[in-house]
Amino acid sequence: MVAWAFSIAGSAFFPALVLGIFWRRATRTGALVGMLVGMFLTIYYIVRVEFGSIPWLGISGLSMEPWFQVQSTSAGVFGISAGFLTTIVVSLVTKPYLAAEKFLNAIRGDRSGLKSVTYWRKTQYLTISLLAFWFVITFVMNWHARSLNEIVIFGFPLAFFMGAQGILVIYLAIIWFYNHRMRKLDAQFGIENE
Repeated sequence: MVAWAFSIAGSAFFPALVLGIFWRRATRTGALVGMLVGMFLTIYYIVRVEFGSIPWLGISGLSMEPWFQVQSTSAGVFGISAGFLTTIVVSLVTKPYLAAEKFLNAIRGDRSGLKSVTYWRKTQYLTISLLAFWFVITFVMNWHARSLNEIVIFGFPLAFFMGAQGILVIYLAIIWFYNHRMRKLDAQFGIENE
């Protein structure tokens, strides 16, 4: 259930956060629709793969085979993809909100000068690198869970260990590392108090 929760949360929030920060054309409407599509596709996939029926709703005959042999614990892969695609398409056909655009430009450091551009580029590189690492740890490990179970840590198969506690420790390490590096960047560019 923890993996399902991460898949649902990731499919709802990840595309909107990444595109909202890094793609200037993203709109609020695009982000909201992308979040809903990603979340509902992930829930749909989990329900169809894991449950043959929902008796208390009187629904039966739900079961389906996994798409591309992807287990339901990695359902977020489909939701994230759908969320990105939906956010991009809807953002391209809707108008941006001026207030939101001004706010994001302030966050991105769209002030004149090389210093703010360099700071923003370094922030982007750090964020994208850590998001790629997060993606591999969260989804790729799930895809290969059965083969990784041959590795034993503290008497537990690796996939079980990672699902039970290891992945949470890695998430905390990612947060710590991001905070540590951003404080150094802030100090380097003289914006510690902003």
